[in-house]
Amino acid sequence: KFLKVLTLRREFPDADVICKAIDIVLANNKNIDIIDILTKGNEYSGKKVTVAGWARTARDSKNMAFIALNDGTSLNHLQLVFDKTAMDEHQLDNLSKVLKNGASLVAMGTVVPAMKQGDYEINVEEVDLLPCERVVYPCALGE
Repeated sequence: KFLKVLTLRREFPDADVICKAIDIVLANNKNIDIIDILTKGNEYSGKKVTVAGWARTARDSKNMAFIALNDGTSLNHLQLVFDKTAMDEHQLDNLSKVLKNGASLVAMGTVVPAMKQGDYEINVEEVDLLPCERVVYPCALGE
């Protein structure tokens, strides 16, 4: 992962904004790859983990919210489950920011078996949006 960040910085000088978000995850060094949870979920079942990635899809309802998270280690996604009834005002505010397709986020929670046999999901306790600033491209659209 570290080499990918260095390569990204060398090839795309304006990528520093994106790399700041990646640096936060690398500095934390506690995040688990999604492919590991998907393939070895029984090892993580019942344990608290931290995952980071991009929201592929997000769904919201009155009491629950769901995010399909992908970090690039697998073509499959990991479902994040949010119980809105157990969240305080600050957590609900954070949740409203991350419930967007494409959002970069870090989530911490407990790995549990999913309703689909053999799959695992995370009951999220904390979630944070990774800081990303808009990248200014050297050419305007249509030039």
